[in-house]
Amino acid sequence: MMKELITEQQAVFVINLIACLTLPLGLAVGWLYSLRRRRNTRLYLAYGLLGGLSGPFIFLMWKIYSLLVNHYGLDSVKGLMVELLVFVLVGLALGFILAQLVAYLRFLFVAKKDPGTARGGAGKAVKRAEKKKISGKR
Repeated sequence: MMKELITEQQAVFVINLIACLTLPLGLAVGWLYSLRRRRNTRLYLAYGLLGGLSGPFIFLMWKIYSLLVNHYGLDSVKGLMVELLVFVLVGLALGFILAQLVAYLRFLFVAKKDPGTARGGAGKAVKRAEKKKISGKR
């Protein structure tokens, strides 16, 4: 009998480790990035929180995958199609939800302070152009 390269216990350990470490790591990265940029600390902490929640989400998706494999079997075409459908639908839903959430966070933490910066930082360019127009520089 051939020994497996990665056992199920090792895979579960790595998934649990990722689930536990990504939240504090995401928050730390968001905080450090906000210190580097010297603004919008809450926005970057919120981004770090969203990134940090990827670990528990990976754990949840691992559990769903395990349930599907245990129910349909590892070599079932029907099981593979169900897994594909579930993961594609979850990915589409998550992408839509995250896009809406990021847009809301940018509005909440950026647009209320400086309306021009909510979309790609165009507010600074507009301010520079207005400043040049006022001072007469070209």
